Amino acid sequence: MSIIGMIKSSSFNIYLITLFVFAPSVFAAAHDDCLSEIRCEEPLADTLSEVEIEAYPVPNVQSLAIDTALLYDRSYEKVKDVVDIFDTPNGIVINKLDKGLNFVTVMQLQDDWTEINQGQWLKSENLENSSSIVSEFSGVLLPENELPYPMAWVLVNLYPSKMPGGEPDEKYPIMWRYTKVNLYSSMEINGTNWYQIGVDQWIHQFHVAKVIPNRPSTRGRYRFVD
Repeated sequence: MSIIGMIKSSSFNIYLITLFVFAPSVFAAAHDDCLSEIRCEEPLADTLSEVEIEAYPVPNVQSLAIDTALLYDRSYEKVKDVVDIFDTPNGIVINKLDKGLNFVTVMQLQDDWTEINQGQWLKSENLENSSSIVSEFSGVLLPENELPYPMAWVLVNLYPSKMPGGEPDEKYPIMWRYTKVNLYSSMEINGTNWYQIGVDQWIHQFHVAKVIPNRPSTRGRYRFVD
């Protein structure tokens, strides 16, 4: 069996959170939900039928249990701006954190100072508690046999489109972030891919994290791509 997912926490302080790249949310609208190069009265080539989709409606993977004891055993703090790191409270500057999306974990507090690693202190006024936004994404356990279709996670809350290149259609139930989907087929529109995720349901490549297994000999067994 192979495991894919995120490491939630460790004995180290977390200085930088892995980011997903979000693309602009506005795409060229398709007139009447159909693109000029697609004849809407004809089925799209290489799309799966309702029967084929019903035979395999969701990825055959096992969600990993969330270890809440490990996840919430510390306080997570967001660094507000560029900050100096001191060896002791009111001590000598030994390093600094540049401006960015930086997070640290708290080891101990002393007056107006926070220790983030042994011998590394920040002024507490530069930190903002972020424990309430800790992600509970836990990844999945992949089966030993290859999945029949690539799987992906939805990256943002959205409604699928009826056609590749079309506008989101609210007649479908909303898909929440981290929903697992099959990518049954794809179509390139204006240089980017649209994936079929259901019967007459399509989603833009920028809105999914697609899982592609690497060869076992490579470093890092799995990777995320658009």
